[in-house]
Amino acid sequence: MRRPRSAGALVLALLAFAPIPGRLVAQMRWSEIGHPTKRSGHAMATDGFGGKVLVFGGRAGGGSHLADTWLWDGTWVSPSPAPSPPAREWHSMAYDSSRQRVVLFGGFGAPANWHTGTWEWDGRNWSNPNPATSPPGRRSPAMAYDAARKRTVLFGGAFGAALLNDTWEWDGTNWTQRAVAGPPPTDAHAMCYDAARQQVILFGGYRSQAVHNDTWAWDGNQWTKLNPATSPPSRRDHRMAYDPTRQRIVLFGGYNLTSRLNDTWEWNGIDWSRRTASPPPARNYHGLAFHPTSGRIVLFGGSGGVSAPLDDVWGWDGVRWTRWVPPLAPAGRSEHAMAFDAARQGIVLFGGTPATSDTWIRGPAGWASTSVAGPSGRQDHAMTYDPSRQRVVLFGGRNTTRAAWLDDLWEWDGARWTNPTVATRPAGRQGMAMAYDRSSSRVVLVGGYRITGTPPNDMHQSFNDCWSWDGAQWRSLPAGPSGRTDHAMAYDAARGQFVLFGGRTVVGPGPGPTITYHNDTWLLSGTTWTRVTPPTSPSSRYRHTMTYDDARQRVVLFGGLIGSTQQNDAWEWDGVTWQRMQVPSSPLARYDHAAVYDEIRGETMIFGGLSTGTVALNDTWVYAPADLTASAHTISAAQGGPVLLQLDATAARANRPYAITGCIDDGARRGIPLGATTVLLHPDSYFWFNLTNPNTLIAGSAGLLDSAGQATATIRVPAGLPSALVGSRFYHAYAVFQTTGVHASSPVALTIGP
Repeated sequence: MRRPRSAGALVLALLAFAPIPGRLVAQMRWSEIGHPTKRSGHAMATDGFGGKVLVFGGRAGGGSHLADTWLWDGTWVSPSPAPSPPAREWHSMAYDSSRQRVVLFGGFGAPANWHTGTWEWDGRNWSNPNPATSPPGRRSPAMAYDAARKRTVLFGGAFGAALLNDTWEWDGTNWTQRAVAGPPPTDAHAMCYDAARQQVILFGGYRSQAVHNDTWAWDGNQWTKLNPATSPPSRRDHRMAYDPTRQRIVLFGGYNLTSRLNDTWEWNGIDWSRRTASPPPARNYHGLAFHPTSGRIVLFGGSGGVSAPLDDVWGWDGVRWTRWVPPLAPAGRSEHAMAFDAARQGIVLFGGTPATSDTWIRGPAGWASTSVAGPSGRQDHAMTYDPSRQRVVLFGGRNTTRAAWLDDLWEWDGARWTNPTVATRPAGRQGMAMAYDRSSSRVVLVGGYRITGTPPNDMHQSFNDCWSWDGAQWRSLPAGPSGRTDHAMAYDAARGQFVLFGGRTVVGPGPGPTITYHNDTWLLSGTTWTRVTPPTSPSSRYRHTMTYDDARQRVVLFGGLIGSTQQNDAWEWDGVTWQRMQVPSSPLARYDHAAVYDEIRGETMIFGGLSTGTVALNDTWVYAPADLTASAHTISAAQGGPVLLQLDATAARANRPYAITGCIDDGARRGIPLGATTVLLHPDSYFWFNLTNPNTLIAGSAGLLDSAGQATATIRVPAGLPSALVGSRFYHAYAVFQTTGVHASSPVALTIGP
């Protein structure tokens, strides 16, 4: 089906003659999926990479200043970058389309910090370019990017009680003050670039203890006061954004010193016109930006009154405002279970404390609740996916009375739960570990816990038995590690073995059983258990999670309890040792959460759990590589299209040549042995297809990294690929060639859909 392109031979030659590599340790990143907290005074701009909208900072309802970064593309994601601009409100942002950067300047942060730093967002990270010259610190300036002249323009704002009317321009390297006359000293105004007329338009604001409604234009040389026949009423703290499809500047909301406004106005280059469509609620200090994917102006948050911040999202299509309804999500919970259903390409969640019986499915559109009948309410059960039979398998747990340990088996086929009747089965329990063995096509269950008898003669029992389920019957396997509960286990497909870590042993009479905590690592190959002693290891812990990252061929461990202290550290097992991952920012420390590896997106997802107190969390986080990110994880064989890959090899590999490498996942182990290291892809770096599309190139890119060790590459998938390719998965990575070796990034997956 595929043959190497001749350029692939060049890549292999470079690999052959390069010194034995030290593999690039993956830069991993936690990102939150959910919804930003209510806020006002934030800034919002178009983020060109992937067609998203970027939100930074603002003020929360309690008065605290925020420093979080969020991206909106129909759903919210917070990439938790580090470094990040300090917390602030009343700052300004503009998108530099020529350099594909969002520029941030100014703002105010507690207790009395007037920010002067310049920050840029490149689609993945914030950076501080530290220019030689900068505008003075200020709040409520306005900025817009002049695409014709490739300059970001800043005007006005306030420092303390002093209003400003200086004009500055940012060229990507330095700020330059323009010695020009213009609008009077003003703050709380709005500015936007009118691409059709190649002018920066300024409207309204606050000065002389009054609000105004004047319109000004900047052409790169001078400010000109315009005299439109119709103008919006005077206001401050409003927002404007440009709609390139309709070639209109859209203005919404603001404050007239008496009340907040919710009127919508448009500028066509000559005059303002009011649009009378049913508007969002009145507000000021909101965010407004163009969303390229939907072709709409998007509004988020703002202040609806004193101490009344908002978190709603609205879209304007030129005719009407439409409110975006946040997707459903499961309620906060702990001791639940999740599994990735590869046949239906979704994540299945069931149950949790307090012994719920709801089934949730997370697909491309987010979470959806099902109404199907299934297992009884339970918590601390186990679930995994059986790909050979395309079933999610659930076993055991505890009911709400904490007096019944369940021994029932359930299977989910994507539409319903069924309860196979089997005579022989493991004893009822909770806190066991369960995973699927790809080499023998069976589900394996290890350990767990229950209490027998009644107080004061009750007895705590920690199991050390091991069972397998093949879809027809349970079989007892040789006993595993010492009896334990609240451990975690994952199947390492690259090495054909299970990896089990930690947990605790709880034995003896209640109410004070003997408890022993573990930090041992065990491997199960076939029916043989082996304890290994790696050079480094996580601390003893329990109620943590483990998943297998199929793209990167690593087992990922997160969180849990060390004694009574919650953890938020991430560790990875590479087949030889554990490595603690240095991730800039992480989710709240937690335990009794659930984790699953999403094969389509190539990321580990965690949901819920307990952090402090008894209120369960309902946040969703994903753990994925930051060294290579893709604008899409699936693409249609019929429609094809481009996929952007953003490379980040760090400044240590600045200006080095790179090549995109890749393979089709055909079930074989992926990897090129190079000395003592394995690059996680086959050496066929480029692919052509010779079915109905002979010699059609699907992937292939090489070039030089920039001075920051970054680059953007494009994979162009042709339309009309053979139907035989539907369901195929491509893994791409980049290789960087330098005198000290060949460095490979983490792979990202691209699945071919219908």
